[in-house]
Amino acid sequence: MPEMNGLEMTKELRNLPQFETTPIIASSASVSVVDQEKTLKQGCNVFVPKPIEAIELFNHIQQFLNLEWIYQFKPHTDNSQKLSHITLPSLEITLPQGIDMSELRNAIETGDVEKIEQETLILKQNDLQHSDFYDWLLQATHNFEINKIQHIFNTNC
Repeated sequence: MPEMNGLEMTKELRNLPQFETTPIIASSASVSVVDQEKTLKQGCNVFVPKPIEAIELFNHIQQFLNLEWIYQFKPHTDNSQKLSHITLPSLEITLPQGIDMSELRNAIETGDVEKIEQETLILKQNDLQHSDFYDWLLQATHNFEINKIQHIFNTNC
């Protein structure tokens, strides 16, 4: 939004009588407790961190709008497709060896997207030999594929 950020918009909406009680769900990749508290103080009803977990978001929507979800499951005709959308594919990515990645690991463990990007850029600048890995990591970070990144780092420990 070029004119204002989400918190400013929330504050403006809360000042309008027709939006005083409208549920507002905030979402951000910045997941610090301070940011979450600031978001709630500005008038948001709930904070959902990115990457957004669909079930969590749907539960909040259900609560705020007093909905009852009706699920219809279609049986798979091809058994090979079962759970393919849930499991991570095996990735042929190995971590650079002999590089101090402790700050990057900490950022990945906490899901701090901004810190992951910052630490990756620092490592990439100092380790030209593994630029393909850092490019992949930056792309995965920009796509908020934190679960995939955590999987790679946990698998290659």
